[in-house]
Amino acid sequence: MITDKIISALERVTFDGSECHAVVNTELKNPEHEIAASNIRHAILSQYRDTVPVDVVIEIVLKLADEGRI
Repeated sequence: MITDKIISALERVTFDGSECHAVVNTELKNPEHEIAASNIRHAILSQYRDTVPVDVVIEIVLKLADEGRI
């Protein structure tokens, strides 16, 4: 079913925080910043976990529309 394929495609690109966490860890690597870094990582995950970039959704929908599937 097309819905299952869309869900499968979107699951691969959902936000997991790894890229943002790498930046936070790099910028706040000193031990005295660990509490702030932890709070920032937690806030990022709380807000964006399992979200999908809009450009990815648009790309998938347009491809499906071009193929006449939707």
